[in-house]
Amino acid sequence: MSSVSIDSWSDFLALPWWEQIGFGVGIIGIVGATAFGFWMFFLNIVVAPLKSIFHVGDHNQLAGTAQVLSVKPTGTILNNTAHVCKFALRVQVPGREPYDVKIKQPIEVTDMSSIQRGETVSVRVSAKNPQKVRISGGGSGSSDFSSLTLDQKLAKVDEIRAHGDINDEEYELIRRNLTAGTTTVQVAQQTPNSGGGGGGEIPGVVALLGSGQRVPGVLMSFSASGHSTDSSFSIPELRDAPFYVLTVELHIPNLAPMTARNSQPVPPAVVPQLALGLQLTCAVDPASPAKLFAVDWAASG
Repeated sequence: MSSVSIDSWSDFLALPWWEQIGFGVGIIGIVGATAFGFWMFFLNIVVAPLKSIFHVGDHNQLAGTAQVLSVKPTGTILNNTAHVCKFALRVQVPGREPYDVKIKQPIEVTDMSSIQRGETVSVRVSAKNPQKVRISGGGSGSSDFSSLTLDQKLAKVDEIRAHGDINDEEYELIRRNLTAGTTTVQVAQQTPNSGGGGGGEIPGVVALLGSGQRVPGVLMSFSASGHSTDSSFSIPELRDAPFYVLTVELHIPNLAPMTARNSQPVPPAVVPQLALGLQLTCAVDPASPAKLFAVDWAASG
């Protein structure tokens, strides 16, 4: 076919029919190749990362169990209710040797208290790639949140907050939305300084230690939550500090003893000294001392 310059529709119509067909096929080929390129770009750059997180399209999966070695929220919240967390798991599939794997997966906020370090959870494992693991069921504390009464839901949220799985802002929003008849949490993204149990600044603790009223207290119970702060925490002795759920009896002047409970970091050097009856100095918020308190470990020595 000879080389022809096409400047207008009339020029195209003046061509012999076989050259018109060849020209049209060439145009269709160029458009099709461009569309295919864009589609492959979309699949690899947009769809593939989402499939990796949600394990979409992998129907050949094996059932197994896994011990949770560590949990750390990333600070990202999907669909307003699911925290994306990093998990270290020790996976056990029948007929295979146990192996360790690290994954990233969204977990509903109401399930976080049952998927903690030390728990054994149900998992689905890709038969093609054993590193592709998805948590499919919580630990011993999991339950169907939607079937609970309002009072039970509020108690569950209190438990989750006490474990340090959500921060103060999320706690108040969840409670407010539950009482309004919805479970939607209007929080799109935690900032690095918003806490949430995985590290960074913990809302309230720094402020309480800076300006809270000091009162004596007695340690009534303590239990590790499985979380810890990171090395960026502004108070040096609380860097890389494990979270503990503390129950403390506060002795506020001129008031009857008051029981307070929350989750807060404990200096690693103090952890071996924790004991029932330990005398503490606490910083409290006068507006809500039973919930908003922080142990002043430097003054409790």
